[in-house]
Amino acid sequence: MKIKKDHLLLIVLVIILVVLVILRLGIWFSRNNNELSFNKTWDDELSSCEEASSHYVGLSEPQVADKAKRENRPYRVVERDGEGLAITDDYRPGRLNFEINKGVVQKATCG
Repeated sequence: MKIKKDHLLLIVLVIILVVLVILRLGIWFSRNNNELSFNKTWDDELSSCEEASSHYVGLSEPQVADKAKRENRPYRVVERDGEGLAITDDYRPGRLNFEINKGVVQKATCG
């Protein structure tokens, strides 16, 4: 049986799509404490992030990294010593953004 090039390309694209979906579910599954929760909304993530953000202000950068990893919370440093850093423009309500001055978190926001 001979497979046409168009059919082969379609099969490859479907396989790639299935793999990407499986990988995405795996990442999502691991971030939600091994529970598949389809009810979590952006508002829930934002609310949780806003509650947590104040607990990071005043910590050193290594302390922030350790705390965020323990809490399985995504984070990034957006400003260091008054200089804005290169960041992506995507919005993730559960992600913490830190402004650090002299090694200490001065401000923590979400998004």
